[in-house]
Amino acid sequence: MKKQLLIALFCVSYLFVYSQSIELELTNPLQRVGDNLSIRYEINPSTINIDNEILNNSNIETNTKPIAITCKTPDYSIETGAFRLTKSFDTTGVYTIGPFSFIVEGKSFESNTMTFNVYPELPKITKGLWVSFLNFENKHFIVIEHRVEGQMNIYSNPKIQEDNFVRINDSIFNSDNIEIIRESFGGITSSLDGNWYTQKNTVYQIWLSDDYKNNFSLTEKHLANMPEDAKIKPVLIKK
Repeated sequence: MKKQLLIALFCVSYLFVYSQSIELELTNPLQRVGDNLSIRYEINPSTINIDNEILNNSNIETNTKPIAITCKTPDYSIETGAFRLTKSFDTTGVYTIGPFSFIVEGKSFESNTMTFNVYPELPKITKGLWVSFLNFENKHFIVIEHRVEGQMNIYSNPKIQEDNFVRINDSIFNSDNIEIIRESFGGITSSLDGNWYTQKNTVYQIWLSDDYKNNFSLTEKHLANMPEDAKIKPVLIKK
Protein backbone atom coordinates (compact mmCIF):
# COMPACT_ATOMS: atom_id res chain seq x y z
CA MET A 1 0.00 0.00 0.00
CA LYS A 2 1.33 3.45 -0.86
CA LYS A 3 1.69 5.69 2.15
CA GLN A 4 1.51 9.44 2.54
CA LEU A 5 4.51 10.92 4.29
CA LEU A 6 5.01 14.05 6.33
CA ILE A 7 8.63 14.91 5.78
CA ALA A 8 10.98 17.79 6.44
CA LEU A 9 12.96 19.02 3.49
CA PHE A 10 16.34 20.56 4.15
CA CYS A 11 17.79 22.20 1.06
CA VAL A 12 21.47 21.41 1.54
CA SER A 13 21.89 23.35 -1.68
CA TYR A 14 19.28 25.91 -2.68
CA LEU A 15 18.62 26.65 -6.29
CA PHE A 16 18.16 29.58 -8.60
CA VAL A 17 16.80 28.01 -11.73
CA TYR A 18 16.42 29.04 -15.33
CA SER A 19 14.66 25.82 -16.36
CA GLN A 20 11.24 24.37 -15.68
CA SER A 21 11.98 20.81 -14.56
CA ILE A 22 14.16 18.86 -12.17
CA GLU A 23 14.84 15.11 -12.19
CA LEU A 24 15.17 13.36 -8.84
CA GLU A 25 16.73 9.97 -8.11
CA LEU A 26 17.71 8.11 -4.96
CA THR A 27 21.43 8.04 -4.24
CA ASN A 28 20.84 4.57 -2.81
CA PRO A 29 17.84 2.65 -4.21
CA LEU A 30 18.13 0.08 -1.40
CA GLN A 31 16.28 1.96 1.33
CA ARG A 32 15.83 0.23 4.69
CA VAL A 33 13.67 0.79 7.73
CA GLY A 34 15.31 3.57 9.75
CA ASP A 35 17.18 5.13 6.80
CA ASN A 36 16.95 8.80 5.87
CA LEU A 37 16.50 9.53 2.19
CA SER A 38 19.33 11.14 0.24
CA ILE A 39 18.18 12.42 -3.14
CA ARG A 40 20.23 13.48 -6.15
CA TYR A 41 18.83 16.14 -8.46
CA GLU A 42 19.60 17.18 -12.02
CA ILE A 43 18.24 20.29 -13.67
CA ASN A 44 17.08 20.22 -17.29
CA PRO A 45 18.58 22.20 -18.91
CA SER A 46 21.47 22.20 -16.46
CA THR A 47 22.08 25.91 -15.84
CA ILE A 48 21.52 26.65 -12.18
CA ASN A 49 23.14 28.43 -9.29
CA ILE A 50 23.63 26.95 -5.83
CA ASP A 51 23.75 28.49 -2.38
CA ASN A 52 25.39 26.11 0.10
CA GLU A 53 23.98 27.88 3.15
CA ILE A 54 20.86 26.26 4.61
CA LEU A 55 18.31 29.02 4.20
CA ASN A 56 14.94 27.52 4.97
CA ASN A 57 13.30 24.49 6.54
CA SER A 58 9.82 23.62 5.32
CA ASN A 59 7.42 20.80 6.14
CA ILE A 60 6.25 18.95 3.07
CA GLU A 61 3.29 16.61 2.82
CA THR A 62 3.87 14.46 -0.25
CA ASN A 63 1.30 12.88 -2.53
CA THR A 64 -0.83 16.02 -2.26
CA LYS A 65 -0.05 19.27 -4.05
CA PRO A 66 3.43 20.55 -4.99
CA ILE A 67 5.18 22.58 -2.32
CA ALA A 68 6.69 26.01 -2.89
CA ILE A 69 10.05 26.74 -1.27
CA THR A 70 11.49 30.25 -1.45
CA CYS A 71 15.25 30.73 -1.50
CA LYS A 72 17.53 33.74 -2.00
CA THR A 73 19.91 34.46 -4.85
CA PRO A 74 22.92 32.08 -4.69
CA ASP A 75 26.60 32.51 -5.34
CA TYR A 76 27.90 30.16 -8.03
CA SER A 77 26.92 27.67 -10.73
CA ILE A 78 26.73 23.88 -10.72
CA GLU A 79 24.81 21.29 -12.72
CA THR A 80 23.82 18.67 -10.15
CA GLY A 81 23.57 18.30 -6.40
CA ALA A 82 21.72 16.55 -3.59
CA PHE A 83 19.46 17.15 -0.62
CA ARG A 84 18.27 14.99 2.26
CA LEU A 85 14.80 14.23 3.54
CA THR A 86 14.83 13.81 7.29
CA LYS A 87 11.96 11.31 7.24
CA SER A 88 13.02 7.83 8.28
CA PHE A 89 10.71 4.94 7.50
CA ASP A 90 9.54 2.77 10.38
CA THR A 91 7.82 0.08 8.29
CA THR A 92 8.54 -1.78 5.08
CA GLY A 93 6.41 -1.14 2.03
CA VAL A 94 6.02 0.93 -1.12
CA TYR A 95 6.34 4.71 -0.78
CA THR A 96 5.86 7.59 -3.19
CA ILE A 97 7.36 11.08 -2.77
CA GLY A 98 6.94 14.18 -4.88
CA PRO A 99 6.37 16.05 -6.98
CA PHE A 100 8.19 18.99 -5.40
CA SER A 101 7.64 22.49 -6.70
CA PHE A 102 10.29 25.16 -6.06
CA ILE A 103 9.72 28.89 -6.46
CA VAL A 104 12.90 30.96 -6.46
CA GLU A 105 12.68 34.72 -6.99
CA GLY A 106 9.55 34.33 -9.10
CA LYS A 107 10.90 31.44 -11.21
CA SER A 108 9.50 27.94 -10.67
CA PHE A 109 10.13 24.33 -11.62
CA GLU A 110 8.65 20.99 -10.67
CA SER A 111 10.22 17.60 -9.99
CA ASN A 112 9.16 14.12 -10.96
CA THR A 113 7.70 11.68 -8.44
CA MET A 114 9.55 8.62 -7.15
CA THR A 115 8.07 5.32 -6.01
CA PHE A 116 10.36 2.93 -4.18
CA ASN A 117 10.45 0.01 -1.75
CA VAL A 118 11.61 0.20 1.85
CA TYR A 119 13.23 -3.07 2.93
CA PRO A 120 13.72 -4.59 6.41
CA GLU A 121 16.50 -3.18 8.55
CA LEU A 122 19.76 -5.08 8.89
CA PRO A 123 20.40 -7.37 11.88
CA LYS A 124 21.48 -5.65 15.09
CA ILE A 125 25.11 -6.75 14.95
CA THR A 126 28.36 -4.78 14.84
CA LYS A 127 29.90 -6.49 11.82
CA GLY A 128 28.47 -8.08 8.72
CA LEU A 129 28.39 -8.05 4.93
CA TRP A 130 25.31 -7.88 2.69
CA VAL A 131 25.41 -7.77 -1.12
CA SER A 132 22.23 -7.12 -3.11
CA PHE A 133 21.17 -6.61 -6.71
CA LEU A 134 18.07 -4.67 -7.67
CA ASN A 135 16.39 -3.03 -10.63
CA PHE A 136 15.03 0.44 -9.99
CA GLU A 137 13.46 2.80 -12.51
CA ASN A 138 14.81 0.72 -15.41
CA LYS A 139 18.35 0.90 -14.05
CA HIS A 140 20.46 -1.87 -12.49
CA PHE A 141 22.28 -1.61 -9.17
CA ILE A 142 24.56 -3.64 -6.92
CA VAL A 143 24.63 -2.45 -3.30
CA ILE A 144 27.29 -3.56 -0.82
CA GLU A 145 26.51 -2.90 2.84
CA HIS A 146 29.58 -3.61 4.95
CA ARG A 147 29.69 -3.11 8.69
CA VAL A 148 32.94 -3.29 10.68
CA GLU A 149 33.66 -2.84 14.37
CA GLY A 150 35.02 0.47 15.62
CA GLN A 151 34.71 4.15 14.74
CA MET A 152 36.06 5.33 11.36
CA ASN A 153 35.59 8.48 9.30
CA ILE A 154 35.19 7.04 5.82
CA TYR A 155 34.84 10.51 4.28
CA SER A 156 38.14 11.98 5.47
CA ASN A 157 40.64 9.39 4.27
CA PRO A 158 40.26 7.25 1.12
CA LYS A 159 42.78 4.77 2.51
CA ILE A 160 40.32 3.88 5.28
CA GLN A 161 37.91 2.70 2.59
CA GLU A 162 40.58 0.85 0.63
CA ASP A 163 41.92 -1.02 3.66
CA ASN A 164 38.76 -1.82 5.61
CA PHE A 165 35.71 -2.15 3.36
CA VAL A 166 34.66 -4.61 0.67
CA ARG A 167 34.43 -3.33 -2.89
CA ILE A 168 33.93 -4.79 -6.35
CA ASN A 169 37.12 -5.65 -8.19
CA ASP A 170 36.15 -4.02 -11.48
CA SER A 171 39.10 -5.50 -13.35
CA ILE A 172 37.50 -8.93 -12.83
CA PHE A 173 33.86 -7.86 -12.86
CA ASN A 174 33.62 -5.81 -16.06
CA SER A 175 33.11 -7.59 -19.38
CA ASP A 176 31.68 -7.02 -22.84
CA ASN A 177 28.11 -7.46 -21.54
CA ILE A 178 28.28 -5.97 -18.04
CA GLU A 179 30.08 -2.92 -16.73
CA ILE A 180 30.10 -0.51 -13.79
CA ILE A 181 29.11 2.96 -15.00
CA ARG A 182 28.79 4.85 -11.69
CA GLU A 183 29.89 4.34 -8.10
CA SER A 184 28.84 6.25 -4.99
CA PHE A 185 28.92 5.63 -1.27
CA GLY A 186 27.59 6.76 2.08
CA GLY A 187 28.14 5.65 5.63
CA ILE A 188 27.34 5.95 9.30
CA THR A 189 29.02 5.37 12.64
CA SER A 190 26.75 4.11 15.39
CA SER A 191 26.70 1.84 18.45
CA LEU A 192 24.84 -1.19 19.71
CA ASP A 193 24.85 -1.83 23.45
CA GLY A 194 27.86 0.45 23.79
CA ASN A 195 29.86 -1.23 20.99
CA TRP A 196 30.74 1.04 18.08
CA TYR A 197 30.60 0.10 14.41
CA THR A 198 31.06 1.84 11.06
CA GLN A 199 28.94 0.95 8.05
CA LYS A 200 29.73 1.83 4.46
CA ASN A 201 27.08 1.48 1.76
CA THR A 202 28.55 1.35 -1.75
CA VAL A 203 26.16 1.69 -4.69
CA TYR A 204 27.24 0.53 -8.15
CA GLN A 205 25.06 1.37 -11.13
CA ILE A 206 25.80 -1.16 -13.84
CA TRP A 207 25.21 -1.36 -17.58
CA LEU A 208 23.91 -4.57 -19.16
CA SER A 209 24.18 -5.01 -22.90
CA ASP A 210 21.25 -5.94 -25.14
CA ASP A 211 22.90 -9.35 -25.55
CA TYR A 212 23.13 -10.02 -21.82
CA LYS A 213 21.49 -13.40 -21.04
CA ASN A 214 20.97 -13.20 -17.24
CA ASN A 215 23.80 -15.69 -16.84
CA PHE A 216 26.23 -13.89 -14.51
CA SER A 217 26.44 -14.21 -10.72
CA LEU A 218 28.50 -11.97 -8.47
CA THR A 219 30.55 -14.13 -6.11
CA GLU A 220 33.31 -13.66 -3.55
CA LYS A 221 35.98 -13.84 -6.28
CA HIS A 222 34.65 -10.55 -7.71
CA LEU A 223 35.14 -8.73 -4.39
CA ALA A 224 38.25 -7.13 -2.92
CA ASN A 225 38.98 -6.80 0.81
CA MET A 226 36.81 -9.77 1.74
CA PRO A 227 37.12 -10.54 5.48
CA GLU A 228 38.33 -14.06 6.16
CA ASP A 229 35.20 -14.93 8.14
CA ALA A 230 32.73 -13.39 5.65
CA LYS A 231 30.68 -15.40 3.17
CA ILE A 232 28.09 -14.34 0.60
CA LYS A 233 25.70 -16.30 -1.55
CA PRO A 234 26.08 -15.82 -5.33
CA VAL A 235 24.09 -12.79 -6.44
CA LEU A 236 22.43 -13.27 -9.83
CA ILE A 237 22.55 -10.21 -12.08
CA LYS A 238 19.22 -10.23 -13.88
CA LYS A 239 17.42 -7.76 -16.11
